Amino acid sequence: MPVVKPAVDAKDGDVAKPNATQVQQSLDDINKVLAGFSISVQFKVDPDYKEFIVKVVDQDTGKLIRQIPTEDVVKMSKAMDNLKGLLFAQSV
Repeated sequence: MPVVKPAVDAKDGDVAKPNATQVQQSLDDINKVLAGFSISVQFKVDPDYKEFIVKVVDQDTGKLIRQIPTEDVVKMSKAMDNLKGLLFAQSV
């Protein structure tokens, strides 16, 4: 399984973050490996939330057992981003 290794910036030694394509490829690889063991753990990045979401799903029923962060937290974060946009649009 390929692993994304962070690049090191030679001038100041900082670790560069992997790009979205590299992260998505790594998540796809992890999901494929876990599916082979019949473990129902899904990793994804929500494009609107822009953070990792981990879901534990019953493979037999497809029922969501647990999600981290919870769906309520994801919805709240998206709503706050929308409100932030409205506040800045009105104050300008």
